[in-house]
Amino acid sequence: MTNANLSHAEVAYDTNRMRQRVMRLGKLAVCLLAVMAALFTFSPTAFAATTTIIEAERMTPSSNYVRTTTNYDAYRSGGIADYFADPPSAVSISDTRTYAGRITNITVRTATYIECAGNIRMRVRVDGTVLLDKNLSNNYTWADQSVAVDIPAGSHRIAVQYYSGPTCYDELWVDKVTVTSEGTPAPTPSPPTTGEVLFSDTFDRDDDTFVPPWDVAQRAATDRLTTDSTVVRKGTHSAKFRVHGSDALAGTTNPRAQLGDLDKFCEDDDLYLGWSWYLPSNFPESMPSGSWINIGQIGFGAPWGYPPLHFEARGSSIALVNYNQNGGWRDVASFPTQRGHWQDVVAHVKFSKSTSVGFVELWVNGQPVRMSNGSTRQYMNTINQNASGCGGWLPTLYRSKGYWEWLTLYYDEAKVGTSYAAVAP
Repeated sequence: MTNANLSHAEVAYDTNRMRQRVMRLGKLAVCLLAVMAALFTFSPTAFAATTTIIEAERMTPSSNYVRTTTNYDAYRSGGIADYFADPPSAVSISDTRTYAGRITNITVRTATYIECAGNIRMRVRVDGTVLLDKNLSNNYTWADQSVAVDIPAGSHRIAVQYYSGPTCYDELWVDKVTVTSEGTPAPTPSPPTTGEVLFSDTFDRDDDTFVPPWDVAQRAATDRLTTDSTVVRKGTHSAKFRVHGSDALAGTTNPRAQLGDLDKFCEDDDLYLGWSWYLPSNFPESMPSGSWINIGQIGFGAPWGYPPLHFEARGSSIALVNYNQNGGWRDVASFPTQRGHWQDVVAHVKFSKSTSVGFVELWVNGQPVRMSNGSTRQYMNTINQNASGCGGWLPTLYRSKGYWEWLTLYYDEAKVGTSYAAVAP
């Protein structure tokens, strides 16, 4: 059939179909041209550099010839350094972690003390391969030893090694290792939306007994630790800690009241702890010299001594403090104090004696807290290195004697579980 045999309507229909085909072809051509233009004008994306600082005192030593000190000078990163004290053979400190981008540079900040004319031979190894091999002369000031590298993204073990030294007494000091990599760090994964609650106390009872679910409730008198219906985060009651300046427990000096869920957090446990606390509007806004207020301890256990993790109220801020037997105390996080308001806290803790295995992540009022290393996760020991068993959790109001007559603190919604969602207040 030809167009001559078509009706006027059929001709119009056929002409319209042709016009639509031409328009579609035209759009396709434009798209193809745009794609070709993008291909031929492509330029490599510039990756932003990411810097990871590994404090030497947080690295894992291979020998007791590696020691930690705070006595070198005021210019250490973090106020602590490691040093290799005249070892008779090669010893090292190491750190293993995952890097989101290619590693392009490694810098080790060092100093030396050598009592003769010889050198210390230092090596930097990545996954066992020597990438920097350098002789260091006597230099009692900090200096950077750098090496350019090209290492794929992924998990890597970086080690700083005292390889050899002179016949006289010598020390190699290491402050920190700085790793430069491409790209931005992998985003912090969203907390799981499911999980199991392993321990819970919402304090919703008009009863001042706490055992169980807690293992211990320590107080100078019954009214120093009670359930309270006047200041509540959820439900009907909270736990009220009200401590007088004379409320030292038997055999101790400083006043306190505390609960304890003891001997529960063992090596390699990966758990979340959630709670809410309320600091009244009259809670100290400033701290007199020499005073302190401890409002919670995590990972603590026999033979006791100092808790590996504790929260310290410092007037305008609350600090999370880590205690390491080799390096003493250091602040690993800090966030503003909110007097007269409930603060919801979630701590994700990998429990370990090792400074390269244990870690903490922290959320306050649902927002991740930036740790002292600039990340939302920081590695540290979360159980004491000399622990004879597992660690525990102690909500507490524990403070120095002689500064305040009365202090009051409230806790609510205390939980331990396997996910953020399981424990978040």
